[in-house]
Amino acid sequence: MQSSIIRIEYPDEGLITVEMARELTRQVYAEKTAAPVAIIHVAGECTTVANGVREYLAERSHSGAKLAEAFVIRNLSQRILANFYLRIFRPGCPTEVFSTEEDAEKWIRMYCAN
Repeated sequence: MQSSIIRIEYPDEGLITVEMARELTRQVYAEKTAAPVAIIHVAGECTTVANGVREYLAERSHSGAKLAEAFVIRNLSQRILANFYLRIFRPGCPTEVFSTEEDAEKWIRMYCAN
């Protein structure tokens, strides 16, 4: 069974709330097949996250429904938040931060069945 790669793009000036994260998660898993998914999150130029989002994502990463997760970031503040997420919340699936979508996709394909 082939795994899916899901790409989620966020608005340039957006604040991602816990409610938005829950809804995106619901949509991703409502459409997925029985195979786990790999997710590429593509931040907008100034996308940021509200309190609780990092905790929610880390909790969901332990569910076994995610093969891997990549974050494409656009600025220094996003890199700081991403590094904080990786070090403090320790996601349960392989998770990395990238500056380009190409690098993120190349990395995430290592976790997907062909």
